Amino acid sequence: MIGGNAGPILGATDGSARVAVGVALLAAVGSLAVAVAIAIWGIVKPRPFGTITADEIANYTSDRLLNEPDIWRVHLRSLHGLETATRQAEEDGDIAAQAIARALVAFQSGLVFSLISLGTLIVELI
Repeated sequence: MIGGNAGPILGATDGSARVAVGVALLAAVGSLAVAVAIAIWGIVKPRPFGTITADEIANYTSDRLLNEPDIWRVHLRSLHGLETATRQAEEDGDIAAQAIARALVAFQSGLVFSLISLGTLIVELI
């Protein structure tokens, strides 16, 4: 919204106020662009998931495992796979949470810079 009105906003100021408003607007646009980029690449970006494959799960229905005399081996194998999958899901969740926190800081910075530019404009016009 402010970016679309940058021309009139800058035209309403002169001298050092104009420079301050221009820098604040530029910083706001940069911060908001960083917020969007972090949100897209840090949260939505697909990550490889290779802890348990479909072939591994299919092994649990094979004759070799179904006829296993020591069934505890099958349980240990499946528990190990679940542990690995859970750890990877936790890591992916932590990465997404960190990306959200960084995007929030960048977004708030953009809002602060927008307020600085508007405040400077208001002070200059009064």
